[in-house]
Amino acid sequence: MEIAFIPRWILAKLTPDRGVQAHLNVLISNTFVVAIILLLSHSPWFADRIPHFCLSERLFGIPCPGCGMTGALIAIPSGRLAISYQHNPGAIPFFMLCLVQIPLRTLSIAGRSGARRLTLVSRNLGNAVLVVVLIVWVLRLLH
Repeated sequence: MEIAFIPRWILAKLTPDRGVQAHLNVLISNTFVVAIILLLSHSPWFADRIPHFCLSERLFGIPCPGCGMTGALIAIPSGRLAISYQHNPGAIPFFMLCLVQIPLRTLSIAGRSGARRLTLVSRNLGNAVLVVVLIVWVLRLLH
């Protein structure tokens, strides 16, 4: 699981190297996600006004794996980990993954030796977080 949502045409303008583009995409995307989370955590009045809407819950009657993730992520930077855990326990490893991606991808772009290993570590961490989120979802469905 990697967060990478920057359009390719923008990345192509930054660098012609496709390998660097992939790392840059993950770096910029995760930096953006962390920045948004930090901004929202300093505006709890805004976060409290975000309505809960889950298409899966509306259509099928069961919450999706990401239900509660927004509230959980907003609670983390202010140190309200218990509240974050109540919203969605998978948010804590997800936030940590976003934070870890920033130095890992920066080192990969800088061409440090072991860039391949850093990418592999990054992807494995992402897959582990995805598994955690799915396990949390299944356990929530069973209760």
